[in-house]
Amino acid sequence: MQPFNSLGDITAEIERQQKTLSDQLRLARYASRLSQSAAAKNAGVAPVTINNVENGHTKVSKEVMAKLVMAYATKGVEFGPDGWVRLKPSSSS
Repeated sequence: MQPFNSLGDITAEIERQQKTLSDQLRLARYASRLSQSAAAKNAGVAPVTINNVENGHTKVSKEVMAKLVMAYATKGVEFGPDGWVRLKPSSSS
């Protein structure tokens, strides 16, 4: 990653990371086959929160992020260190 040369560079990077996070959470919900309402219920947040997060209309607090990750994890979704999202591989052989 290149050093930031201006406040504009920092702002652009923050916006890029927020978009990536929004995309990851949307993919996690799709992978878990949950509607926004069901995902909200599982995570203990309001449905509008899911919508706002997935569409990048709000920043995700650490508390809400933890709730969402745990809710998707109970449905078999894994989040990777490089930004990937996937269903946990089946252990049946």
